[in-house]
Amino acid sequence: MAKQWQICCVLGLWLAWNVGERVQAYTHPLWMFVISAGVYFTHEFYFTSLALSILVSLAAAAVLARFVATNLIKKGLAKKALVSVAYAIGRAEPVMIEAVNEKGEDLSDYVKENFDFRPLAIIERLNLRRPIYQESAAYGHFGKNLPWG
Repeated sequence: MAKQWQICCVLGLWLAWNVGERVQAYTHPLWMFVISAGVYFTHEFYFTSLALSILVSLAAAAVLARFVATNLIKKGLAKKALVSVAYAIGRAEPVMIEAVNEKGEDLSDYVKENFDFRPLAIIERLNLRRPIYQESAAYGHFGKNLPWG
């Protein structure tokens, strides 16, 4: 359904799904427009979707790195903290985790002991599987029982 909708967007047909048909997969409008724009320029759905998925995964890792930095500050280990994480394709564990405070003191060991940077752990720590768009994922993205519906 999502690929068909994106093809419709690229062809200029826009919101062309059947009335009453349940919308599934990648149904958030912003995500659909972003993928549609990528497909428009690349003419390849699979690689566009793959590249955007990787970018979103890296964004989740960046959010966790910010979360770790704020925790280092709250614990009193730093007034300012820099957390760096590097990943390799095909590996769940990051290949590098570095954390330093404003004095240049290494906090990497503390971060490695207290925070898990594997993708599944990030999903669980940041609660990314909660269905916050579930109500708006059907019936034209407005649902039946939403305040604006």
